[in-house]
Amino acid sequence: MPSPKKNNHVDPAISSGTSPTFLQPRGLRIVDAAIYSAFSPWYIEEAIRSKILRAVKPEGCRHYVVFREDLDSWMDELREKAA
Repeated sequence: MPSPKKNNHVDPAISSGTSPTFLQPRGLRIVDAAIYSAFSPWYIEEAIRSKILRAVKPEGCRHYVVFREDLDSWMDELREKAA
């Protein structure tokens, strides 16, 4: 009777005593920017098109990218206007 195979896989997150590292994206697509900000994708896209929110669309790319810093600044401005 064959012996059961041993699992030689070692999870480095468990064996090293550290948590896995998660990278925070610097740029967000419209849907991700909407999730991050709690605004609708439509509202984010309209802010980009009206040049209220800065975004880049690299040549050859189909998607706009909003930098998190720009999104945070824009949201801070909205908060200041609402106060």
